[in-house]
Amino acid sequence: MNEGNFFKRHKKFIIILVVAVLIAAAVLIYVKHGSSSETSTESSLNVQEIEKRTIVQSISGTGTVVSVDSEEVGEKDVSGQEILTIDVAEGDEVIAGATIATLDTSDLEEEKADLQEQIAELQQDKAERHTDYDESVADAETTKQENISETKASLDSAKSDLAQAEADLAQAQATYDEYIAAGGSASSAEASQMQSVIEQKKANVTTKQSRVDSLESQLKTYEETETSTQEQKDALSDFDSTTDDSISALQEQIDDINDRISKSVLTTSVPGTVTAINYDVGDTYNGGTLALIEGVDVLQVEAYVDEYDIADVEKGMEAVLKTDSTREEELPGTVTFVSPKASGSASADLSVLSSLSDTDMSSLTGGLSSSDSATYLVRISIDGLYDRLRLGMNARVSIIIDKAEDVWSVPYEAVLEREDGSYYIEVLTEEALAAREALEEGTASDDEELSDIDEVREIDVTVGIEGTYYTQITSDELTEGMYVVVPDSATEESVDDLLNMIGAGTGV
Repeated sequence: MNEGNFFKRHKKFIIILVVAVLIAAAVLIYVKHGSSSETSTESSLNVQEIEKRTIVQSISGTGTVVSVDSEEVGEKDVSGQEILTIDVAEGDEVIAGATIATLDTSDLEEEKADLQEQIAELQQDKAERHTDYDESVADAETTKQENISETKASLDSAKSDLAQAEADLAQAQATYDEYIAAGGSASSAEASQMQSVIEQKKANVTTKQSRVDSLESQLKTYEETETSTQEQKDALSDFDSTTDDSISALQEQIDDINDRISKSVLTTSVPGTVTAINYDVGDTYNGGTLALIEGVDVLQVEAYVDEYDIADVEKGMEAVLKTDSTREEELPGTVTFVSPKASGSASADLSVLSSLSDTDMSSLTGGLSSSDSATYLVRISIDGLYDRLRLGMNARVSIIIDKAEDVWSVPYEAVLEREDGSYYIEVLTEEALAAREALEEGTASDDEELSDIDEVREIDVTVGIEGTYYTQITSDELTEGMYVVVPDSATEESVDDLLNMIGAGTGV
């Protein structure tokens, strides 16, 4: 393998070794393989039997047990009111809709009454203005009808006078016409007198006609006259609009007060246990969380994943959880939420510790921190009910990002890399296995059995999932009973040596 991969493998191994719990597990592993897998303490080769395991790659760390159904009871819209009652105590179990506290609304009621009085005054002003307008229109209509009636009477009289004048003119004209027809001279004094009468009659008709025309024009004017002018109508409309706007603004204030009054009875929308009360009766409520209600039946774990690892975490991934309260029991979980936005926290609670397998500390988790990277909130459901779990407990978490079951696996350091990038392992030859069996049985010496045989041969492999100590390999040549050669660095380096490799300043 190249130098980068070599350091990567050592670094993953170092992280686990420096965690106290994992060191203990590592010791168990060493004892197991040291006693059962290595075929000879005298041989210069360290070997382990190639076995099938479940290799799990995970992101591991710590989180906090929280409620799935929780509510911070409070209303920012009703700040500044005095708390009249607090109807629950910490530890009480409440149902959805239960009253948690009530606030004093007397000031709000007074403010509401004042606003309602202002609205009533505006409505009264508007009504009075309309009454005055209606009375004015009614008066104008009465006057109009009176004028029309009087004008019609005068017009009828004038028309009668005109008819009489026209009849008088016709009679005078007929008298003259008869005189002329009877042989009277038009130039006679008598004719002249009759003509003078006719002219007087014509003048009288003209006068009477003018009177009729004048009265008809006056009647038409009266009939077409509006009882209220457009200016009066516009003034009333402007007054109504201004008044309505004022009433609407005041009503909005009342609606807001009504909303605040309704919110002054603080209730919970979720059932659960009262875990915190932040005020006392008589305090002035500032709009924050008055009480915290948390469900205790359905729980979850909240943790934060470093930006380096968050892209590997998806909703629906399996997880394994452990708490001190539930001892060594592994609790199954599922990732239910992955925040798309950084939380802003300066440190991470979860970090990839590579993989876990059935023999390389699969149920143990540790945590890493990074003070210079963003973190993202991840929620993990606890799939099941556990009487020993409590809100606020710390939980060790492993989010499984990849898993391979019943696969061939060998220690990291046993996988070697050629210059062309291909991978291989070294395994004991059949002759070497036979010789080692003879050595263990005491039927041969080292010189007799190992001096003239090839101890190892190479097998090309494909590398799969990498675990904490083991890595998955595939090859058509792998069989039961094979032993892989493990470089001395995999077992002989001390913890201090490994820490010195990554520097004294490395955080764990």
